[in-house]
Amino acid sequence: MNTTAPAHYFLPDGAKIYVWSVVAIGTVSCGFIGCNALLDPNRIRWNCFILSFLTLGMAVSNGLQASGFLEGLLYCNLTCISALLFNNFIMAVTVNLGGKFYSPEERINRLYWAAIVATILTNMVFIGSLIIHNVTSYFNGIIFDHIARMCVPVVIIISFAYAFYPVVVIGTDVDHKPALVIAVGVW
Repeated sequence: MNTTAPAHYFLPDGAKIYVWSVVAIGTVSCGFIGCNALLDPNRIRWNCFILSFLTLGMAVSNGLQASGFLEGLLYCNLTCISALLFNNFIMAVTVNLGGKFYSPEERINRLYWAAIVATILTNMVFIGSLIIHNVTSYFNGIIFDHIARMCVPVVIIISFAYAFYPVVVIGTDVDHKPALVIAVGVW
């Protein structure tokens, strides 16, 4: 066995089957979401289709890398760009949807700005990771890549906190909100 070959060539067949089964499930899911978006179009369904397509792109990149068809720099760039787009898009969709739970004067608040700032900071780390990957440097770009990926759930949690804060407040009866928020939250 040649030990100088890249490590991904030594993945067990079970791992490759797992990775490609994720691609198959993602393809079926993307197809169902796309059909629903075409048959009964609305903005939420189209946004879900775009998010599922980005997720499928990441799954295909993982499958190609696990099978040895996609190597090093190209794989890092594809996964970084996919994660960056996913992060920005899910934050924008969630904040846009959550804005409907607020009255117009309450839409821009601390949680809104926290989601925006967290997204910008995460984007800066992703872009720094891409730059370090593509420019010869003494730094390891993988570290920045991992930091950026760990920041994505933080952005999503802050965005969801912004989006559903009015519904949670109504559920705990802390503040009296208009009936429109209850109707939209139930919907």
